[in-house]
Amino acid sequence: MTQPQVYEGTAEEIAAQLRRSNLAGRLKAIVTPDELFGANVNIANQGEMLADFLAEVDQVEFTPGNPLTDPQAQEVSRLIAQKFAQNGHTK
Repeated sequence: MTQPQVYEGTAEEIAAQLRRSNLAGRLKAIVTPDELFGANVNIANQGEMLADFLAEVDQVEFTPGNPLTDPQAQEVSRLIAQKFAQNGHTK
């Protein structure tokens, strides 16, 4: 698995950095406030922290909640599950 890369700056600065990068294909952006990592964490450490976090997320067990009774909520839930399945995600 490729290690995540961290780009820091305003939306315009990050867009310019991505245009200059050699990244190909689809990307996923995770937007975090500065307070999340703290002022004394450098960009390299943020990438490691993000990789660790994403690895933890991959290990989370799916636990179904109570069945939805609202038809609109059921449809939204079905569409979200369908989208995840299309992207190759499983329970």
